[in-house]
Amino acid sequence: MLTTFAEHSSLSVQHSIWIIGKAILEAEPSIDEIRFVLPGRVAVDAVVVDLAGRRVRTLAAGREFAPGLNRLDWDGRDAAGRPVPVGVYLMRVRAGGEAGVQRVVVSR
Repeated sequence: MLTTFAEHSSLSVQHSIWIIGKAILEAEPSIDEIRFVLPGRVAVDAVVVDLAGRRVRTLAAGREFAPGLNRLDWDGRDAAGRPVPVGVYLMRVRAGGEAGVQRVVVSR
């Protein structure tokens, strides 16, 4: 089960997240997708890293997304297809020169 928590510690972070796409992340008992809205067509890089900064999985590498509502899926597995251990992970997203981070908690 994946549960997400949006953290907006400052106005600049809030602005960055809006620029790359406003995450529609509601507290749900199981969430396996990240939905976001982009103001225009833009290439997106998205990776999941552990708290030590090690890359766990690449979700998008320069992939162009259309304006409007988009979605990235993460099934809680690493790049080799193995389930990741229970814990906290960070989804780092970069789009159009802006960046944001989304914390993801994996629990089973």
